[in-house]
Amino acid sequence: MVLRSIALAVLAPATALLGSVILANPAYACTTSHHFIGAYGITEPANTLFATQVEMTTDAAKQNCQSSSVWPMLYAGSNPDTEFAQIGLLQENGQTQQYVFYEYATTTSYILPQELFVAPSGKYANKVVYNGSRSQWYFYWNGTAEAGSNALGWTPVSAEYFGEVWATQDYVPGSPAVPENVSQIQYRNSGTTWYSYTSGQLGYSNGTNYGRFSAKNTDSFGIYDSRA
Repeated sequence: MVLRSIALAVLAPATALLGSVILANPAYACTTSHHFIGAYGITEPANTLFATQVEMTTDAAKQNCQSSSVWPMLYAGSNPDTEFAQIGLLQENGQTQQYVFYEYATTTSYILPQELFVAPSGKYANKVVYNGSRSQWYFYWNGTAEAGSNALGWTPVSAEYFGEVWATQDYVPGSPAVPENVSQIQYRNSGTTWYSYTSGQLGYSNGTNYGRFSAKNTDSFGIYDSRA
């Protein structure tokens, strides 16, 4: 969740940033319309989630007015809007490619989306991992820990998997011909075993104007923009 409307102190990550933040600078007026399309955990185990992971396919770049992204996210049950951690794909205004990015926040601190590198073409796994014994966070892309953070002051209890847009002119990732597929959706508790979602554990939501589902399965889904 790219919370552009709040002014919070920046929380420095534990590792050096590999990229720079590119904020939206629209060349024309944007119609603010912040919405999501995707899936969320309904009946995950009652104990704390320690990690979540998905596979995502990089998407052809589209002209956006503000930003368009897709990501898996862990969040706190008390306030998912300001206590979250995510990694995924992001394209902001003026960019011609998608970037791998990560982002996190607490109720008192917020780090802007950190763009790590241009997303290579293909399907890649990414995951957010919380180490409860050390109170540390790690953001993985394609099996590599690209960034990390010390304790964020909250414990994750659930997960979301969404495409996100910030303006009516922004394109949801994916097209009718080539949807953005989010697959192999899994979660992990304090152990080392990954669990796939089973029937009834994922809910689906679409609050966007032009986003559509190409598929909604037990542990995977596809999304696209109907204008693409």
